[in-house]
Amino acid sequence: KKKKTVETYYNLESFLFDLVKKLNNINITLEKYTNIKLSFDNDANIKVSKNNTNIEFEKLSSGEKRIILLFLYVVFSKEKIILIDEPEISLSLNYQNKFVNDIIKLSNGKKIMMATHAPYIYDDCKANGFELINV
Repeated sequence: KKKKTVETYYNLESFLFDLVKKLNNINITLEKYTNIKLSFDNDANIKVSKNNTNIEFEKLSSGEKRIILLFLYVVFSKEKIILIDEPEISLSLNYQNKFVNDIIKLSNGKKIMMATHAPYIYDDCKANGFELINV
């Protein structure tokens, strides 16, 4: 059994603060897309509310689920390189138009690689200085 120390307490407090901060960054970004907020319940599970009403994740539209999962993956992944295949799947043109700038901001310096057929995604990648490979 690990002995609890002041250092352990501060490490845990710092870890929890970091989790909340990351989720808050996702929520700020989600405001551009939808009235969905993510939070932690008492068991540290992520819960979803839409228009200030709790909702099951499965009841969201496919585009809402997709954008949330992409944002969560990019923010919480420990990987330094993130691969995203066809991010436009299930995303409306409105979502696609905002996606690249937001994913870059949320990535916190991680390298992003994407495969896409969507003109908005491609043009935004080009505008943000991505190395482009046409196949």
